[in-house]
Amino acid sequence: MVLFMVTLRQKKSLKLGIYKIDATDKRIELILDREAMNISIVDDWIYFKEDRDTGISRVKIDGTHYEEVYTENAGYFTIYEDAIYFMSNDKLTRMDINDRACLHYDDQYAYRTFTVNKDGVYACGEKDGQRYLLKHALDGQTSEILFDDFQYYHHKLYVVKGYLYIYDQYLRRTSLEKTGI
Repeated sequence: MVLFMVTLRQKKSLKLGIYKIDATDKRIELILDREAMNISIVDDWIYFKEDRDTGISRVKIDGTHYEEVYTENAGYFTIYEDAIYFMSNDKLTRMDINDRACLHYDDQYAYRTFTVNKDGVYACGEKDGQRYLLKHALDGQTSEILFDDFQYYHHKLYVVKGYLYIYDQYLRRTSLEKTGI
């Protein structure tokens, strides 16, 4: 088994970077000498951001083929199926991993947080001072408002089995059943 880790601060024995750890013999190998945060591993690629003000980069798990995937400033990102979902300048974007085509979800909202699953993209958006919980189809063709006046605007969202989980300093749960989801 191979594990990956990122050092966020300079350590005496480890410098900043992405490391591969062999779980059998505990050998640690530096594979990329760069800062990294918000890391995701898909197939044989490691996707990451170098800091809060950069785009999204990737490198093969053996440390070769480093490249920038999205060069503009991107916020938190997640990967679902063959797409990278991220926020950039308050906009929610889906980028195809293979051809890098971008789809921008309903841009009348300023987005703050989101989650993705097989049912769609759930996102907190603001428009005209009102905060909403929205659900977008993965392909961006349809959108619906699930809740208006949504107070948990800046917190992590998770959708599991018909429930919306919101993590602020507590874990909260509300049913999506009333919206027909």
